[in-house]
Amino acid sequence: TFMSWGYSDDTCSPTSVWAAWNEIKAPKAKDITPSSGHWRFPASWEKCWNWLKARMAEVDTEVKDDEDHSFKPGELWHDNRGEHINAHGGGVLLHNGKFYWYGEHKSSHGNAAYKGVTCYSSTNLTDWTYEGIALPVTDSVGADLERGCVIERPKVLFNKKSGKFVMWFHLELKGQGYNTARYGVAISDSPTGPFRYLYSQ
Repeated sequence: TFMSWGYSDDTCSPTSVWAAWNEIKAPKAKDITPSSGHWRFPASWEKCWNWLKARMAEVDTEVKDDEDHSFKPGELWHDNRGEHINAHGGGVLLHNGKFYWYGEHKSSHGNAAYKGVTCYSSTNLTDWTYEGIALPVTDSVGADLERGCVIERPKVLFNKKSGKFVMWFHLELKGQGYNTARYGVAISDSPTGPFRYLYSQ
């Protein structure tokens, strides 16, 4: 509302400002000024007009500033490196005033995990800093987290009792599909990792 913008002068009521606003939105608004003869309003409305124009200019500046720190649905969302955020099926943890986003790193190899679980941090949920691979896969043949396994929907919680960060995730062993579907558990001393894999079942 106009009053929420901070205007409290009694000579320019919310009703008067609203009328001025409707004129601004008129098809020929850009050609209209309070002294052009097109206006048939009380003289005090010119004050409303000038105040409203000044406030709209401030709003335009605020919108531009917001666009510098925003993302647009359907477009690539970039991290601090200028690379698109790669954290699919993610979960967000808030710890000590900072947000941590964990997700599946996806590649051209389909749904298989060839790097592991990525981690990004942010203080405003818009600008994200890449923190690296929080839970990496391994080249050890036959290991639960062997490169090429499937890791999905990682979630992290902080265990106050143990002082550890605990990651839970869906796991499918390499090449075995959903027949080996299970949950996996990993822990870390830091929210950004590295997480140490414990077990799956």
